[in-house]
Amino acid sequence: MHLRFIDDGTRLDIRFLSDDLTSVSEECFAGTFAGIEKGVTFLVQSDQLVNSSHSLVPSRKLNFTLYRGAEAYSFNGKIDKTHTKNGSGYLLVTAVSLIEKSGRRQSVRSPVSASVNLYTPDPNAPDKADKLLCAGMLHDISRDGLCFFTNEKIDIESNQNYVAEFTLVQPETIFLPVKLVRCGNCAQYAQYKYDYAFLYTCDKNAAEIDKLALNLFQYAMRV
Repeated sequence: MHLRFIDDGTRLDIRFLSDDLTSVSEECFAGTFAGIEKGVTFLVQSDQLVNSSHSLVPSRKLNFTLYRGAEAYSFNGKIDKTHTKNGSGYLLVTAVSLIEKSGRRQSVRSPVSASVNLYTPDPNAPDKADKLLCAGMLHDISRDGLCFFTNEKIDIESNQNYVAEFTLVQPETIFLPVKLVRCGNCAQYAQYKYDYAFLYTCDKNAAEIDKLALNLFQYAMRV
């Protein structure tokens, strides 16, 4: 598939590629497909990546992943240049591979609208909440992780673990230890500056995951 497969405004997960195109970094950045410039050259809007500490030199290779429903699609590109426009950071990228189906989401994401609080973990109990870091609004959630919007900036390069607190169905409050895996600029909603994706790190807390699954079902039935 060619770049015409991607609609303007599509969310992209961006990772660094090795020069030989054989390995992809675990660190993930968010970006937005901002249109085809010419042929196989396209623009990506990504303040978080452009403003990171990484060296975005011309010819640096990147891997891009987008989603259509439960399907994932990936392709590779190389940076031509970076620039800013109206205060936003952009990458000019040339695609170096076709877009190919790369798999499926591990879990179906359910759209939700509920308040969420993010805490630093208790030093003596990593799955317990300690100090409130920020508040936000849940966007979607699954059995593997969650995404929420906030106006507070979180440092993705710190690789810290956190504890998320939210309520889907009263009076059940869920506390889940999570790890930050992606952040981006919240282009979808003007009232929020950032969106963040987290994976759960509570392998030993199956009961809390089961409670989440039940709450998700009850929430879906309610709305």
